[in-house]
Amino acid sequence: MDDATADSAEPDSQPPIPSQPVIISTTCNYFGLYHQYMHFLPLFNPDNLTLVVHLSDSSTFMKSPDSLLARPWWSGFGSSVQSAQSNYFTPFLNATTFCLMRWFYSSSSTKSLAELDHLVNEVILAEDFDQAHLKEFCALKENHRLDNYQGDTVDIRLSFSASDGWKETSVKIRIPADGVKHISEDVAPEFDVPGLFYRRPLEVIKAAFCESTAEQFYLTPFKTFYQPSDDVAVEKIYGEVYNSSAMLEEHEKIHS
Repeated sequence: MDDATADSAEPDSQPPIPSQPVIISTTCNYFGLYHQYMHFLPLFNPDNLTLVVHLSDSSTFMKSPDSLLARPWWSGFGSSVQSAQSNYFTPFLNATTFCLMRWFYSSSSTKSLAELDHLVNEVILAEDFDQAHLKEFCALKENHRLDNYQGDTVDIRLSFSASDGWKETSVKIRIPADGVKHISEDVAPEFDVPGLFYRRPLEVIKAAFCESTAEQFYLTPFKTFYQPSDDVAVEKIYGEVYNSSAMLEEHEKIHS
């Protein structure tokens, strides 16, 4: 889509929304696809940053610069998870074992050439891989280590700081007993589960927009149509959330 003019627009240059909705259509691209926006074009279009490597995956493709700087898994937790950055392999004893076990659990049950590539690139060729760490390695023992890990209470609380919007709570659940019948669930004994952390949806949204991947967010919904030539009937394309009827309706409510 050619929305280059939208990218150069200033935020305060948007015209006032008229009483009757104005539909703005982009020109058809090479594949016969075009967008329809309500009222005005977006100030920013993530399509302008999209490359082939973002839409497909192959070991023969060259990686884009941004894919080499993928965000770490802990970045969404906030700035307080300093311990996760230095001891991210906990409860395992070292990074090599962690990478190997992560590959085992994240890979599919049926091995493929792609899974073999992941083993080589993400485990064996990792900067912190150390062959010495695998001496006397036992997968069953490492699996037990993961199952029996309780975690350090102080470290866990430091990793979920209130400054990042994390809140600690406990949950009470009713416990059934074999051979015991209660007149209702309300009189069944309770079991308290402490040490649960959560963030309110607004804090999660704020954290998401602080990530570099936020530049890939489609904040202005639109309809997508397909018409390869003038003598072919227009066909509406359904795909992502940002061109769904539900998001278009909610977006219209905000601007009404």
